[in-house]
Amino acid sequence: VALIYALAGVSFFSAGVDLGPFGNATSTDFGVSLGGGAKFSVSDSFTPFGEVRLRIAGGTDLVLSGGVLFDIN
Repeated sequence: VALIYALAGVSFFSAGVDLGPFGNATSTDFGVSLGGGAKFSVSDSFTPFGEVRLRIAGGTDLVLSGGVLFDIN
C-alpha cells in the first residue's frame, strides 16, 4: 500500500566566504519548493520512500531523493 503526499515550503539561503585580504563574498536568496512523494508499507518497521521536489531560488533545481524509514520502537 502506498501513501502519496504533497510537499511545499519557503526557503531562505545564505552563504558567505572570507576571502582574506580581498574582503568577503556573501549571497542571500529566498525561494519556494514544491513536490510530492510516496511511502510504501513493506512492514511495520520498514518503510521505503521516494520524493521529487522542484526548488526555485535564484535558479531552478529538480531534486530526486529516496530512502528507508526504520521504526526503532
